[in-house]
Amino acid sequence: MFEINDSDLLMYLDGVADPSIKAEIERDNAYHGRIQELKKQQHQWISRLYRIACPESLVLGEFHLGRLSPKYKKAIESHLGSCVHCVRELAELASYLGTEPIVSTVVDEVVQIFAQLIFRKTSADALGVVRGVRGGGKSSSAYEAGGAQIVLEVKDDEENPGFQALMGIITGVEAETYEVSLWQAGVKVDGAQINELGGFTIGNLESGEYQLIIHGPKVDIHVQSFVV
Repeated sequence: MFEINDSDLLMYLDGVADPSIKAEIERDNAYHGRIQELKKQQHQWISRLYRIACPESLVLGEFHLGRLSPKYKKAIESHLGSCVHCVRELAELASYLGTEPIVSTVVDEVVQIFAQLIFRKTSADALGVVRGVRGGGKSSSAYEAGGAQIVLEVKDDEENPGFQALMGIITGVEAETYEVSLWQAGVKVDGAQINELGGFTIGNLESGEYQLIIHGPKVDIHVQSFVV
């Protein structure tokens, strides 16, 4: 019997663990708690570094107001294509100034738009009457982005006690051609395909603040700063 240490667990989290170690970790539930602790530490480490390459807030403000030269404007647009944090900062700036959320076209011609919150509820029957979705979740939110409507519900994850599950449904677009990714502190936590009915589920989540990006053929929809 070999001994499994934190180095082995970190390699498991990164998906590069030796197959025999991976099998042992997945067999023995005793490692689960430590894995979650290391996962949280990874997020904390990355959160201290993730914005080291980000432009300063003043520069983002100049970009939002259209005051940058074409050269710098293109550089900021390219950065926004991969940084959910600068995207969120711009959305918060637009909200503060009372202007329309900025829409930017990145180099691959995928347009990024920000979903606007139109409904939020925390109760025992959170989604009882929202767009026909029935549920017994802890909270729900509804958003609009262009012609799309997004409803998110947070529930206890029945398959993973002590963790949360995010359930969503998207209408108004051909949702089956889309996929979703979930982010926290600059790290992609998980992703999911959207089924033919416009629904998706992401489970095994710790409580915390997340961002959701809905990736379409030509549009990325950003749902900013919701709590699981």
